[in-house]
Amino acid sequence: MKTKFRNSRLFTLIELLVVVAIIVILAGLFLPALRTAKQQGSRIVCSNNMKQIYLACMGYADSYSDYMPLSYPGGWDGASGFSSSWLSLIHPFINGKDFDGGGPKTSSIVYCPSGKDQCCLSLTGRPLSNYMYTDYLGFFSVAWGYPTYPDYAPRKRSSCGKPSVYGILIDGKGFSCNRLNYEFNALASAMNYADIRHISSINTLFMDGHVERDKILTKTDSQIKSTYTWLYDWKP
Repeated sequence: MKTKFRNSRLFTLIELLVVVAIIVILAGLFLPALRTAKQQGSRIVCSNNMKQIYLACMGYADSYSDYMPLSYPGGWDGASGFSSSWLSLIHPFINGKDFDGGGPKTSSIVYCPSGKDQCCLSLTGRPLSNYMYTDYLGFFSVAWGYPTYPDYAPRKRSSCGKPSVYGILIDGKGFSCNRLNYEFNALASAMNYADIRHISSINTLFMDGHVERDKILTKTDSQIKSTYTWLYDWKP
């Protein structure tokens, strides 16, 4: 009887090891899928955020003679205050409240859930946003006015000839760049601004309101320019 008990105990231990091994194998199979599903969920939230931002931009255009919000309508001082920017212009059209620089009145839709580490910070260290808006819709400097006019001049919504082609908002490196706006015309310069945080891609908001997953790393300079640098096709 003593020998039989030992054999039974040994058999149970072997069964336990087999079960543990199976669990480890299944975890190895399913965890990547779960991780991908989580990333996909974050991308969808980000896409919905961008669509809400688009509606706010349209609300702004409705109120200001069809002009799109300026990227930066004041004298950027090289710091991270951004008391005057596209974000502060459209924020009242998001939740009816003035932008308070990442404070309690700031809407949650101005943050992509996958890129919190790339939020541009205020002078007091509060996160502002990790989305970046194109400078080509209007960048005004106290020192230079609209530099290299008409590149940075204000543009009307109705003057956009290819709204389904022209991108205006991206997943950005706000923290790395210390800014909320972008300008680029090639892959090398795009990587200074675009944050690849959605399964080897970025979300891009286009002028017609649709959001597209852009595998920007696979694009040629010409393709990037046609989407993000449309200076001469969208007249001021």
